[in-house]
Amino acid sequence: PLTKAQLRQQELIQNIEAMIKELFRLHDLNQNGVLEEIELIKLNEKIAMLHFGSDIDKQANREKFTKVFRTELDPHGRPVKFPAFRS
Repeated sequence: PLTKAQLRQQELIQNIEAMIKELFRLHDLNQNGVLEEIELIKLNEKIAMLHFGSDIDKQANREKFTKVFRTELDPHGRPVKFPAFRS
C-alpha cells in the first residue's frame, strides 16, 4: 500500500502530465495533432503583442522562436508530435 505522501505525489504527477498535454493542445493552433514551427512563432507573437503592443519586432520574434523550435524540438523545423514536445 502507498502512503498518503506517495499517493499525493502520484496525483501531482498526473496533474502535471495533464497540464502538459493541454499546453500541447493549445499550442496546436490548427488542431492537426502536431506542433508546427509557425504555430510556436505565431502564438508567441500574439503573446508579445499582448505584453508590448502591436509594434513588436516580428522578425526578431520569428528568429527567436525559430531558434527555440529548432534547438529544442526539431533541428529541421519539422512538425513534432506530443512525445517530442513532452521531452
